Amino acid sequence: MTTALATWVHDAGRCGYCHPGDVEHRIYLEGETERPAFLWLDEHGVAGIEIAERFGRVFEVFARPDLRGTDAEVEMLRAAATRGDETDAFASDATRISVLHAIGFEQYRAWDHIRVRDLGELPERTLPDGCEISEDDTAARATIWFDEVNLVGLFEPVETEESLRRRGLARAVMTEGMHCMRAAGMQTAIVEHDSTNHAAAALYESLGFTVGYGTLGFRQIAGTSANRAQSS
Repeated sequence: MTTALATWVHDAGRCGYCHPGDVEHRIYLEGETERPAFLWLDEHGVAGIEIAERFGRVFEVFARPDLRGTDAEVEMLRAAATRGDETDAFASDATRISVLHAIGFEQYRAWDHIRVRDLGELPERTLPDGCEISEDDTAARATIWFDEVNLVGLFEPVETEESLRRRGLARAVMTEGMHCMRAAGMQTAIVEHDSTNHAAAALYESLGFTVGYGTLGFRQIAGTSANRAQSS
């Protein structure tokens, strides 16, 4: 799945696709249990990827670039809508938004901001007094993922114990992470956060991240279904 997704991003650009590391995180690590995932296959290989049951009823569908806006993508989304009733789309993804409207979904909120930073020049590694870098589950932590096709590193998740926030711990961990990304050959770093999380936005902006994309939340219109919308 991750190889297919990285190839699609390389061929068609970032819009409409998550980082390959997001797939592993969202299926295996984000929830208390492993989430269902589905592959759509055709004669050319992987046609689409679905991740179901995020936050209960949220699904995600990623379609191969040549299938975007086609009946095949519509079929994938209708199938996913039998397992969930909320999803998101890039604000600039007119193709996906049009399909969602056609099968009975409406926008109801701004979702996430995806922030981007070049890894050319980085801040120096610094640690708050009394702290050290560790691989243990400690005060602040970040997992980094590598897309070796597009040379993009992802932070997911970034976490600090609530009682220890605003002490520079997350900044130190992310700075270390960016240096590790660059050492591994990554050229760009990205991080995603809820668009209403102003504390996260301030941290990422202070580290040089700017908003590259925004996503919007969509939900099924009450009293409709994706299949009924097909015949309306």
